[in-house]
Amino acid sequence: MDLETLLQVPYVEPYYGPDVSPDGAQVAFSHNPTGQWEIYLVPLDGSAPARRVTTGPGAKFTPRWSPDGQRLAYVLDLDGGEVFDIYVYDLATGRHTDLTPDTPDALQPNFCWSPDGSRIAFISDRSGRFDTYVMPATGGPARPVLGLPHPEWEVHWSPDGCWLAVVLSRSCPA
Repeated sequence: MDLETLLQVPYVEPYYGPDVSPDGAQVAFSHNPTGQWEIYLVPLDGSAPARRVTTGPGAKFTPRWSPDGQRLAYVLDLDGGEVFDIYVYDLATGRHTDLTPDTPDALQPNFCWSPDGSRIAFISDRSGRFDTYVMPATGGPARPVLGLPHPEWEVHWSPDGCWLAVVLSRSCPA
């Protein structure tokens, strides 16, 4: 089997995981039934089949619900180079907004909504290593919030929105 055929085997992406809506009514997940990774929504009560909410070029991963359940953020990789952009899908309008247009740096697909839904924390190598940044959930300039001499890989907000927990890689001293 060649790589192109292998990549078209239908598959639900397990590494970045699905996300259950805040009201517990539906789940968002990344799936490639046609060989194209898209974001799907499905009601948890089984009342309807999964529906695709993204289309177009590029692979879409890591769907994450906003705290109010009205928006869904995800990452888009246009060329397979893992230089992701963060998009937000507004469920009411059906509009998709690129929060990080023309980003030449690599973004980790691990990002997190603030508890009030006003900001998104993410990890980027724009400084030459993977550091943590925060930007408005509507787009705009990102500000660095953590830059350690070790690469950061994952970020989570505290429930009160005052703190960020960051997972990083660090080698142990010999």
